[in-house]
Amino acid sequence: MTGIQRELLDLLAARSFKKGTFTLASGATSNYYIDGRMSAVNSHGAFLIGRVLFDMTKEATFAAIGGME
Repeated sequence: MTGIQRELLDLLAARSFKKGTFTLASGATSNYYIDGRMSAVNSHGAFLIGRVLFDMTKEATFAAIGGME
């Protein structure tokens, strides 16, 4: 794991990972919840996500990338 990946993981753990009792949309319960948006909307989090994705795909060849946000 690179330093940037570790930094992103630490940010996700701090901002996006919650322990407790949660009722999921399916109706099931979970004792943890991960809301990645809490890290993605943070300016440093957005930078880290972009950097990790760039590092993982910089050698790939493709015509386009698509996705939700």
